[in-house]
Amino acid sequence: MDFETYLKENFSEGTIDYAIRANVKDRKAIFYIYPYGKDGKTLDFEVKGNELIPIK
Repeated sequence: MDFETYLKENFSEGTIDYAIRANVKDRKAIFYIYPYGKDGKTLDFEVKGNELIPIK
């Protein structure tokens, strides 16, 4: 799932707040995002500049 679809689907379910956990691992900036205070999907990304690369 891409980030835009993730946000739109969660918004349609009433989610507007998220928690993000960021880390640097093996010299790569990574993060995962999930709905704050709700059950929901978590997405993982590597960050390169302003580009988000999904981690599967």
